[in-house]
Amino acid sequence: MNTYKLNKLKPNELKTIGHYTGYVCLIMSVLMIVPTICGIIYHDPTRFVNSFIISAIITFLSGIILVSLFKRKQLTNLSLKGALIFVLGIWGILAIYSGLPYILSGELGPFDSFFEAMSGITTTGFSLIPEQTHP
Repeated sequence: MNTYKLNKLKPNELKTIGHYTGYVCLIMSVLMIVPTICGIIYHDPTRFVNSFIISAIITFLSGIILVSLFKRKQLTNLSLKGALIFVLGIWGILAIYSGLPYILSGELGPFDSFFEAMSGITTTGFSLIPEQTHP
């Protein structure tokens, strides 16, 4: 009988995952500037623009903390298991940080904003927000 033995992650692999997760957070924070600029150009309500600014700051600070906490000299190559954990974590973290503007603007609650953000990231097309008709 063959059984698959899962190896434990090495501590340096966890540090590598944390380090690169920080870089993903930094990239995400820069990308949050785009809807902020669009909101300013199109005169969106202040609460929407502010929610993206605050979300970008929170995401940026999280990225800085992760990158500086897990130094580059501690990095190692990831095993297959480490890479899978990294990708899984990135999907979750991106959805959490992408959902922050919904929560901070008061449009959606935490669970609905997570669903809406995950739907947007994965481009599934599901949405909890009703379609608006413009005259």
